[in-house]
Amino acid sequence: MSATVASIVTVILGLYYEKRMDASNANNGILSGLVGITGACATVDTEVAVFIGAVSALVYFSCSKLLIKAKLDDVVDAVPIHLCCGMWGLIAPALFSKREYVALAYKHYTNITEVPAGYCSLVMD
Repeated sequence: MSATVASIVTVILGLYYEKRMDASNANNGILSGLVGITGACATVDTEVAVFIGAVSALVYFSCSKLLIKAKLDDVVDAVPIHLCCGMWGLIAPALFSKREYVALAYKHYTNITEVPAGYCSLVMD
């Protein structure tokens, strides 16, 4: 869901700001959505994955335009996708993870049955 939404949002942003539909925007939107959701894929709901994908698209598009404005050459947009969306992907699980999903996803790695209160987000609990 995250990759699909990120692709659609990136194409819409490209249509709005660049006045053209570009396949590279769609492809890079998919990659940005995948990078943004990777850290949180096991611990968030579908609705939150959609939101993370939309924010990933905004992060990618704005960072890509910022690099162009700064006259820094990044032909394949690796920095906006992997650095900028990767930073968003690190922040998103801390904000949106659900306590029960974290307990289910990481039960094999710990001996605790309940996740401590400070271990998950304050937003989605």
